[in-house]
This record gives sequence, C-alpha cells and structure tokens, in this order.
Amino acid sequence: MSGTTQSNPAAGSSQPAANPITSGPPGATNPPAALAAAAANPNPTPSSNTSNPIKPNKPQLFSGRKDDYEGWLMTLMLYINSYPNATNDDKINTALMYFDMQKGGSTFAIHMYRKYFDTVQVKWNTTWNQFLGEMNFQFEDTNIARNAQMKLETLRQNGRPFHTFINEFELLMIRAGYDKKDPHLILLLERNVDTHLIDSVYRRDALPTDIVDWIKVLAQLDEMHRRRQYFMQSQRGYMPRQQQTPPQRQNAPQTQYQAPRGAPPQYQQQTPQQAPTYTAVQTGTGTTFMGRGQPMDLDRACLKCGAKRSEKGTCGSPWHKPNQTPRVQCTREVEVDWASASSDQKEGLAEQICRYAAADPEGFKAMGFGFGTA
Repeated sequence: MSGTTQSNPAAGSSQPAANPITSGPPGATNPPAALAAAAANPNPTPSSNTSNPIKPNKPQLFSGRKDDYEGWLMTLMLYINSYPNATNDDKINTALMYFDMQKGGSTFAIHMYRKYFDTVQVKWNTTWNQFLGEMNFQFEDTNIARNAQMKLETLRQNGRPFHTFINEFELLMIRAGYDKKDPHLILLLERNVDTHLIDSVYRRDALPTDIVDWIKVLAQLDEMHRRRQYFMQSQRGYMPRQQQTPPQRQNAPQTQYQAPRGAPPQYQQQTPQQAPTYTAVQTGTGTTFMGRGQPMDLDRACLKCGAKRSEKGTCGSPWHKPNQTPRVQCTREVEVDWASASSDQKEGLAEQICRYAAADPEGFKAMGFGFGTA
C-alpha cells in the first residue's frame, strides 16, 4: 500500500490517515534528495483536514548558530504544539524542514537522517523526545546559565519602566537557574532597581516577604511614580505666564521690559540709581577727590619745607622739579684722519670752530687759537 490506513469504527471502513502537517516525512528513497526537496519548500502549511482554527506563524529557517537557537526552538515548539494530532514522525520532519540546508544546519540534519531514518519502511527509528534531546545537546549554549548570571549581576533599571526591566530580569533569572525562593534575588532587586523605588518600599510599614511580593510592590510604586510625573508635566505646560512690569525711571522714555522666565533676582529690572556726588578734600599734602574716576592733585606739598613740588623750595631736595639736574648725554669721540678727510668733513670742522670763536671769544683765545699767534 502507498500509505498507512486506520479503521473508522463509526463508518466501518478504512481511509488514509490525515497528516496534520502537510509536508509529512520525506517519501523519496534518496535521503539527500529528500532533504533538498524539503529545504526547497521550507514553509509547510497545515492540512485542511485538521480542525485547528488557529493559523500559527511558521518558524524561520535555522542557521545553526547557537545564539539563534533558543528563539527558533520556541517558535518551532509553538508551531508543532498548534497541531495536537501530529505524530512522532511529523514532528521530526517539521523540525528538519526548518533547518537552513545552505548554512550550518545541514550537517546536523543529514546526520540525523543517516542515523535514524529507515529508508525501507520510510519512518524514523527514534522518538521525538530523543531527537529533541540530541538537537538541544548540539545547539544549546552550554554557557547560557553562566552568562545569564553575570548579566543579572550588572542589570540596571536606569529609569526604564519597571515592567520592561522585570521582564528581562525574570528571563535571566530562569536562564541562570535561580529558584524564586533564593534570597539573593531580593538583594539583586534592591541593587538594580532605581533608588527612589527602593526607598519608597522601605518607607512602608512592612517589607515584602518574598521575590513575588517585591515585584508586585515595585510595579505598583513605579506605576504611581510615572502617573505623578505625567501629571506634573502636564500641569507645568498649562501654567499661566505672569507678566512683570518693572518701575519706570523719571524723565526717561517709557520702555517695556520683561524679565526672562525663571531668571534669578539679580537679573530682574531695578530702578536706576542717581550718580553719587563726591566732595573734594583739601589737605596739607594736596587735594584728594573722593570717588572713582575723579582726578587727583599730584602737585603735593613737600614734607620738609612745605613748598609744592613744582616750586624750588628752601630744602634743596631734588624732589622739587626745579632742583633736578638734567641728565647729561655722553657722546663718543671719533678720531678723524684729517689728511684723508673729505672736503665736507673739513668744512664742517671749520664751521664749528667759527661758531665756537663767535660764541666764546675769550675761551677760544684761552685754548691757544688766538689770531696772530703761532
């Protein structure tokens, strides 16, 4: 016979068994060809003979990566569980059909086919539970518990909604293998949840007793906190803006001034003050004008003779300007070889001698330059 038969006591006749998963086991005698055909149609559809009204989403092709195995296995189990009439062979066939034969999943699929599939009787010589165990051993991450525990120690809420945080927290808790009665979980919650929520818990009359109560209380506190924040933000947005009119200066044009919103007091408009008046103070040493920007009388009186600095005074101190000796500028004498001097140099020397003789004839004669002498 081409297929298996089952008896129907009510009808009294036999009919082909309805496969709830249309793809069914590979019927070809060549195993690689059967797997290739299954990979070419990786989206088997439920049979119309089944009474399941739910149309579940089909799993994606599994690439063979351990990081993708947990999510893929979940979708596969939900898909198979949607068809309660599926047989042992139907479940194995469906699982292998969703292995990506172009990637790393082909090695495991062909190995299972060679190891357990009976090509003569066209059936699997293994159970679904045994097949699932080998698949878990091959692709399940052996470090998943350790990695989850390490991540659980450093997981922080950081202002996120509590339900988002606790979903990730409970998933890591399950992966790490924690028991809900473990007191270390409460310590992790106190360390990782936002501080203001933990403080609110400790302000209560009684603390929660276990991890379930802690999660329930923290969820309620987070919900009330976010509701209050939303209310405050909405009220802040509808507050009427107050107009401030500063006092006006006298004899000045009218100007409108409005202080910036939330400006500190020193930036508020103030009444201009009149410029202060300063009084000059006359002392024995001069006139001092009290006030910034006022000139000072620098012609002070001498402490010895009482005369001003601009006067000569009677003390003879060089502090008085008339008693100061001007600085003498020293000039460097340069010897000139008059035998080889130019005519300009000689004319210049003769001109200076004439000026000296005209300015001081007696001194000129005393120097031995008298006229008529040798």
